[in-house]
Amino acid sequence: YQTVLAESEHLPDFLNIPTGLGKTAAIVMTWLWRRRFTSNLAIREKTPRRLIYCLPMRVLVSQTKKCVEFWLERLDLYNDYSVDGISVNVLMGGQKSIKVNDLDWDAHPENDMIIIGTQDQLLSRALNRGYSMSRYRWPVHFALLNNDAFWVFDEIQLMSSGLATSLQLEAFRKLHKPAVSCHSLWMSATIRKESLQTVDSENPDKKLWLSLSRSDNQIQTVTDKTRAAKPIIHAKTALTKENKNEYAKLASSEILEYCRNINRSFLIVVVNRVQRAVDIYKQLKKQIHNDGPEIYLIHSRFRPSERIFVEQKLNESPSEKGCVFISTQVVEAGVDIDAKILFTELAPWPSLVQRFGRCNRKGRYKSEETLVVWLDVDTSVDEYTLPYNSDQMNIARNVLNRLNGVDLETLSTTEVHYLEETTTVIRHKDLIDLFDTTPSLSGMDIDISRFIRDSDTLDIQVYWRNWDEWNKEGASQPPSQDIPAPDPEELCPVPVNIFSRWFSSKSKKLKNFAYVWDSLDRNWHSLNLQTIVPGKIILLHCEAGGYSEELGWSGDSTSVKPVATKIQFPLTESMNVDYRSVSRKWQTITDHTNDVIVSMVKLKDQLHSKTVQFPWDQLMIACRWHDLGKAHPAFQNMLKDVSSPPSENMWAKSDSINTRPDYWIKEGESKKIRRHFRHELASALAMMQSGLNDLPVYLVASHHGKIRMSIRSLPDEPVPDDGRRFARGVYEGDRLPEVYLGDKIKSLPIVLKLDVMEMGLGESGESWLQRMINLLNYFGPFALAYMEMLVRVADWRGSARIGDDK
Repeated sequence: YQTVLAESEHLPDFLNIPTGLGKTAAIVMTWLWRRRFTSNLAIREKTPRRLIYCLPMRVLVSQTKKCVEFWLERLDLYNDYSVDGISVNVLMGGQKSIKVNDLDWDAHPENDMIIIGTQDQLLSRALNRGYSMSRYRWPVHFALLNNDAFWVFDEIQLMSSGLATSLQLEAFRKLHKPAVSCHSLWMSATIRKESLQTVDSENPDKKLWLSLSRSDNQIQTVTDKTRAAKPIIHAKTALTKENKNEYAKLASSEILEYCRNINRSFLIVVVNRVQRAVDIYKQLKKQIHNDGPEIYLIHSRFRPSERIFVEQKLNESPSEKGCVFISTQVVEAGVDIDAKILFTELAPWPSLVQRFGRCNRKGRYKSEETLVVWLDVDTSVDEYTLPYNSDQMNIARNVLNRLNGVDLETLSTTEVHYLEETTTVIRHKDLIDLFDTTPSLSGMDIDISRFIRDSDTLDIQVYWRNWDEWNKEGASQPPSQDIPAPDPEELCPVPVNIFSRWFSSKSKKLKNFAYVWDSLDRNWHSLNLQTIVPGKIILLHCEAGGYSEELGWSGDSTSVKPVATKIQFPLTESMNVDYRSVSRKWQTITDHTNDVIVSMVKLKDQLHSKTVQFPWDQLMIACRWHDLGKAHPAFQNMLKDVSSPPSENMWAKSDSINTRPDYWIKEGESKKIRRHFRHELASALAMMQSGLNDLPVYLVASHHGKIRMSIRSLPDEPVPDDGRRFARGVYEGDRLPEVYLGDKIKSLPIVLKLDVMEMGLGESGESWLQRMINLLNYFGPFALAYMEMLVRVADWRGSARIGDDK
């Protein structure tokens, strides 16, 4: 099946292959073969540059990354951000802080790359609301993940509402043709056709499927795994109302009986809730002596710095005395571990099938050596069945009661009658609404959490710091603005509902210990229940507690040891600051414009074969005019406040970084602050008044992700004394001088008008909103975002060229 997948003219839509038979290798090698090695040039050309590997759980991401990097190194292809090499990028939550002038994966649309991430991170970005990242980069990731991308959704039985969203996104890309085509593939050992039909997606029976062939089933490697013995018995212990307080102790005692038989092998315990895993781990630690097997706890609520140690143990050979892993669902899919003994709580049938795949995975153990033990759960109590549906668990119990073994051959012939589950489905109107990234007047964004996962599994990210060293006043004061930005290694995921309950119970203690960053006013705000939303990054003081290095998020520790971080620069995301656009020396608008044009020409040459019918001339116009607004007096004054320019000129950049700039103009003898000034709005208005097309006007306005579908003032902007229209620091009647833009193009002096910010027809014609809606309707959200991304990337690269050999 791996060969068929790689060499077929058309990629399948669904891959239905039993666990342990190389689905990950098949996908990665297929993409590599089709992109780099096949002699069929047509297939090479239509194979997307980006392989997006979407997984339902964090623990699977690290393992997949390790495998992919190993394969690429064997092929001598592993190379970050070079045209010939292939980079591997991970998205698991946590904002990756970017230093001045560094370029990240999203600045390389022309390169081949593999992006591996969780469905929370990837689907939120594909919906233009990326979790745990700068809101101003949302459109860039939206563009890159919906153009020139091969999406692979693994272990789809665990995706909940994310599965329907993935199907709908593929349907939307059929409706709105991307600038560069995409393809999606869904795979699992337990695919149910009923779950693959959504309101806009095509009937799954009309799509391409790939499963094991007759010849596959005759291969010794396959038969060794499909016929590997896995006898199953019912545990003596069950979770009931009567023994709920003793359940962990009783279960650990039963598990202990089997520990003497696991020399040089693994015993895995999979339970459905983190707290039960922690309780069983604690009980086993009390009962297993120093001469017994090693015991480890793994679940989703660890910081990477602690979790990576246990993940390494999962991938190592077991010790002489054996290893016991107490886990939640994080190991039930994709984790390549071969356990001799498996304990599992009752769960829905698809989840159980995945858990069975962790036992005797390679067929090394005889029937008398290996065993699956299932612990029953009283499904009449909702608290015990979470996060699952009790009806689905009852169905699974009925199936288990009639089985003596759970080898792959037996499972393939076992009939299971599923119940249909309701899920939230994203609609076309939602996609269009999400294209506009402007928050509401109350500062809120459209909530996409219902499209990503079931509501009780969505996470926030938490990290701990002692900010006393930055604050002379100590922890009684908010953190300093200079406190270093969060490092992904120190971020701990916690479900929103669990963190909210913990915060509510300790709100008095946490009054001065919990904060969130506000990008609008570039300051720390005290945390409240309304700001605890999926994807939010929350800073806690170490004295707030809540975390244990051994147990992960516990909610009851009194103090937390912070993770040592190498990051020394502060958070800078705000409406005022453009972190990617700072410079190492003074540069004029003309010189910077020429650098951006050079960068766009290079991008055009590298991408042209896939974008033949593409308005490159309009993108060039956008690059030529994008920084005209920096000639505005407010911007020039800001630069000159930071450092002294070498001469009188229209400057685009200074030689010093100002992380708290003040934009101002002089009115008479007074200095008037222009809070939230956006030079790109001034550029776009000047272009519109100069008669340029709306497409380059939009691309210029959006090239920092802060002015897009609408123009409006922000709540704390000073109101002009004379009642003029104003928005983002630009006032009606502001003047831009003549500016030379390079290539014999010179802008004329112009007086800016803002009538387009109002609804209806005005002196300048249609409103800004109507013009942008017209563009969105004509190009579609994916192609328009792709063009927006290219202009931004060209600007980033143009900024990075300063001082380089040109």
